[in-house]
Amino acid sequence: MGIGIRMGLTGRPVGGGGGADPLTAALAWVDAGADGALIGPTSARWQDSARTTPWAADGDPVGAVADLSRFGSSLEQATPGNRPTGHVGYLLNNGTTSFLEGPSKTPKNGWYFAAACMAPALGGAAAARNVFAIGGSTATNRIGILIRSDAARNALTAARISGGTSFSASITDAFALGTAFRIEGWSDGTDLFLSINGGTPVSAPAAIGSGTAQPLFLMDATLVPLRLYAALARDGLPTGTDRTNIILPYLASVLP
Repeated sequence: MGIGIRMGLTGRPVGGGGGADPLTAALAWVDAGADGALIGPTSARWQDSARTTPWAADGDPVGAVADLSRFGSSLEQATPGNRPTGHVGYLLNNGTTSFLEGPSKTPKNGWYFAAACMAPALGGAAAARNVFAIGGSTATNRIGILIRSDAARNALTAARISGGTSFSASITDAFALGTAFRIEGWSDGTDLFLSINGGTPVSAPAAIGSGTAQPLFLMDATLVPLRLYAALARDGLPTGTDRTNIILPYLASVLP
């Protein structure tokens, strides 16, 4: 498993003039890694996973979203009834059956994940719910970020970054329903790091364990409705300058 800008049907844009636009800079950073992906408002969309029918109108189903990076780690959904809807600037899962999933990767330290998203509302019976996962499934979470609601499902209060075979770190920071947010997570082999809205990263000791490959991105079903504006991943950690000058500005540029 964004960000005011129309999600177009073209491939990567071409930066011009004397400096790179936010997407061009972010894409160059992802492409410089050993592996990765970047999904955003300019990613090509199709209504089917075979990519025969382009997404054309607000509310059309989305069966595939192209990765803009050189790695081709696109999101797909082969089952028609499980496809989220595409809207201008974002994808929306229905919180019951719709989701998109990227290719699986073997978990290891040194991966960096970031996303721009919004949960409009939680609703439903009181119970903690997962909201969005990048870098792992919600079942085994060997690497990546998992965003959860509180037990009453009235706020997004906990964001977990996982390592090993289960949750090995739980780092809490508050962000409100109906408000778009940027979230980052990474592991350097010793600690797991998490940052929300560009804040100072908080950390917990944990290293990523080896195990079964997990989805690079997972815009999950049976969770809560979620708007996904953009997501990126790279096998290769950012410097502080990368975060400040490249990654966070790109995520901010796609948010409403």
